[in-house]
Formats: sequence, C-alpha cells, structure tokens
Amino acid sequence: MQNQSIRNSLVRYMSLLVETIRINDGVPLNLEYHTQRINRSLSELFGIKKEINLRSFIKVPGDALTGVVKCRIEYDRKIRKIEFQPYCFRTDSYYANCIFISAHSSWVTPDSCLLKGTRRSLLLDKGLIREERVTVSDIKKFTEARLINAMIDIDDSESIPVNNIKYFVC
Repeated sequence: MQNQSIRNSLVRYMSLLVETIRINDGVPLNLEYHTQRINRSLSELFGIKKEINLRSFIKVPGDALTGVVKCRIEYDRKIRKIEFQPYCFRTDSYYANCIFISAHSSWVTPDSCLLKGTRRSLLLDKGLIREERVTVSDIKKFTEARLINAMIDIDDSESIPVNNIKYFVC
C-alpha cells in the first residue's frame, strides 16, 4: 500500500510520457515493441494492468503515407495526443542508444543504459547487436560508434570514429 501511495505522489507531478514511432510509407515500424513499452509504463507508473493495442489508436493520415514520418504519442493514464510530422534526419544523442564495433567484433550496446529503446530491443532480439558491459575506459577498444533510436536504424546512422570521441574519466 505504501508503494501505491508513493507512486501516486510521484505521478501527480509527472509530465506526459512520449512515445516516438517511425512510419515508413504509411507503415508503423516496430509497433509491438512500442506497444510493450507503453503497456509496461502504464503498469509500472500508474498501476494500469489493462493493455492497450497501439494498432487501434494509430491511424496514419493521407499526407503521411509516403516517405519517413514521425508519429509522436503523448500519454499518461491514457493517450492524450497523437501527431504526425515529416521526419528530418538528425543525429541527436539525447534520444538515442549507443552501439560500438571493433575491427573483429559484432555491434555491441552497453548493458546499462538510461532507456532500453525499442530499436535497441529489436536489434538485440534479431541478434544484430549484443549487450556487453562497456565502461568509459572500454570505448577506446572500439573503432566506431553509432547512435540508434526509433527513428534511426544502424544503416541510417553516421559512423563516428571512436578516436573522435572526447570523454573524461573522473
């Protein structure tokens, strides 16, 4: 009961949650991963056990049926707003997971991250990347880094030579 009280206090001051979904030529990508994350958030933050089906909420408008479109869903206890806008590619680590590769290895993503993104989860499930403990001092062992998120797949992301990454170890 105490956990419920704490959750209610925290939720009262919380902003809306946001889910971003890539739409390719009118088709929402990785929808099952986005649905899982929204339902997990509803359960953990609001105690809502009834799952929603995003397919019944996302209706791609006619002007979003070609090209790459960003679908942005704002929600708390319920879906508050769904909007669609043409996507302008940008590399932004604020909303991304990092992946690394060396000359003799496969793509690696750190096993600890701030957000287990939907693209990250999909690539892990497909075996295209693997989780590994990566510390700041480990970064120099890799040759390349890339950023991935719901809108940016591995092949969409620019290669970042690891020797160009500046970091500080405290």
